[in-house]
Amino acid sequence: MRLRHVLAITLLFAAGAALGQDLNLVTAVTVKDEGGAVVLSVTGTKPPNFTTFSMADPPRFVLDLSEAKFKGVSEDMPVNDGTILLVKNLSYGSDSTSIARIMIAFAVDVEPPDVQTQGMTLVVRIAKPAGAAAGAAVAQAGAADAQREREQAEAQRRAEAEAQAKAEAQRRAEAEAQAREVAERAQAEQKARDDADAQARAEAEKKAVAEARARAEQQDQERLAAEARQKETKDRAAAGDGARAESQRDAERRAQEDAAARAKVELEAELRLESEKKAEEKAQVQARAQAEQEQGEQAKAEQARAQAETQRAAPPAGAAQNPEEEARADAARKAQEDFDRQREEAVAAARAEAERKKQEALDQKAEAKRQREEAIAAAKSDAERTQQEAAEKKAEAKRQREEAMAAAKSDAERKKLEAAEKKAEAKRQREEAIAAAKSDVERKKLEAAEKKAEAKRQREEAIATAKAEKERKKQEAAERKAEEKRQREEAIAAAPKASQLRELGFRQLPGVSRVYLRTSVPPRFTIQDVGENLIRIELENTRVIHRNDTRFLDTSFFPTAVAMITPSRRGSSYVLDIKLKQKVPYQQKVEGDMLAIDFERPASASVAAPAPGAEPEAEAPADEAPADGAPPDPAAGK
Repeated sequence: MRLRHVLAITLLFAAGAALGQDLNLVTAVTVKDEGGAVVLSVTGTKPPNFTTFSMADPPRFVLDLSEAKFKGVSEDMPVNDGTILLVKNLSYGSDSTSIARIMIAFAVDVEPPDVQTQGMTLVVRIAKPAGAAAGAAVAQAGAADAQREREQAEAQRRAEAEAQAKAEAQRRAEAEAQAREVAERAQAEQKARDDADAQARAEAEKKAVAEARARAEQQDQERLAAEARQKETKDRAAAGDGARAESQRDAERRAQEDAAARAKVELEAELRLESEKKAEEKAQVQARAQAEQEQGEQAKAEQARAQAETQRAAPPAGAAQNPEEEARADAARKAQEDFDRQREEAVAAARAEAERKKQEALDQKAEAKRQREEAIAAAKSDAERTQQEAAEKKAEAKRQREEAMAAAKSDAERKKLEAAEKKAEAKRQREEAIAAAKSDVERKKLEAAEKKAEAKRQREEAIATAKAEKERKKQEAAERKAEEKRQREEAIAAAPKASQLRELGFRQLPGVSRVYLRTSVPPRFTIQDVGENLIRIELENTRVIHRNDTRFLDTSFFPTAVAMITPSRRGSSYVLDIKLKQKVPYQQKVEGDMLAIDFERPASASVAAPAPGAEPEAEAPADEAPADGAPPDPAAGK
């Protein structure tokens, strides 16, 4: 089954490619003015097969080339030559239903064009109306006047440059003086900041050295005091239990004093760091404020210069052109531009120098901070080392005390162990008596557990039985469902084969307008009135082969009661809604595989009888298309 589908798809693609190769490719659309007429030429790869029609309000002429499409041709071709406004090229459909449409939009009403074929070229000749040449001459005269006015305005603008240059020179001098003042003020402020930073660094270094020296002296004093306390502890340990207790209390008191001293040192260090941090933040805030002030002054200077440039670039009107004055004005402008550039370079150099000095000051400040931090870290390391040595000595003294106390406590520990053994024996005897009393209770408890397990087993068997019954019923339901599905499939297979829509069309016949459909089998349908002037035809179990058979047909411009034919799909049915301009009698006919609905033509409408053997076709206007962007195919069969 799957192989058949693949083969069918392959054949469809091959057929589509073969049809695409037979299309007429329109490679050029040209417009040429030949004096009394305008000639439009359409060049293709095959002799053209075409139809034409005209439209009004606005005037247009449409050519439809069947089994053709454009290749390398622009969609919009503006002309604007007084006769043709625009040529629009559009392609519709695909493969054998392709239509290349050329719509010519006219600027004025013209006589019907003369259309001829010359080999593979379609030539459309449009005669110019009598007033077209006069209109072109008037347009050319207007363009010449506009050009002269533009030249005069340009001459006035150049002539007034010299007067503007004099006023600009004074403004530039003022801007230059202001820029020099800003640069000098920035240099003075930068120097003051550098001096303040240098003084702050010197004071910070002096303070750091003094603090490091004080911490070192304090650590020496603490070390000497710790050694004296250790010696005193050893002496008190030899004096007895009371002396050891006193020594322990002294050691704890000294430890508390040491901890308080260390906390004080750390608090002082933190306070100093916080003070330095606040000073640094204050300096940064001042620096940012100064930088913002400089930027504001620089922005003012730039704004003044921009205003001067704007005024220089917009000279007043009213003077005559003078080549020598224009040359002098250009030379003055170039000199001023060079002067402005040199001034900006000088300001930029001064600003760069100030930034460099500022960066050097920041680097020096960072170096001083690093040195302070290293000094603090070294002092802290020495203090920690001293504290470690004191802690080790304290631990050694404690060990010695513990050994002396262990020697004194050995006899007490032995007596305590014997008492513990007696207590454990008494406890064992009590536990044996309790166990003997509990044996009967445990037996009864075991019997109750066995009964509970038996009841649980019986419940589980009942649950298993119920589950098996449920599975059996579920299997039976599944089998019934499968049987119902099989019966439905057999019913579908035995049902009549789906019908295929082969053609949908509209024809103008003498006295009536016909809407007709052709299907692959005799049509099975229903027809009913579903609204005011709306008739619906539904073909059951009918599929659409061509996409064009789902597009609407606009017949409103024909002298007929039918206004619009709108097909659609609804499930497996094909539905056709026929909108009427007015309610008229109609008849339905079935002739083999064709269903035809003939609507009587209103008495007010009149239409010329079609030529023998020709069938009028319903076509959409050139400027109207269905929602999907392509026009409906001609309703008449080809």
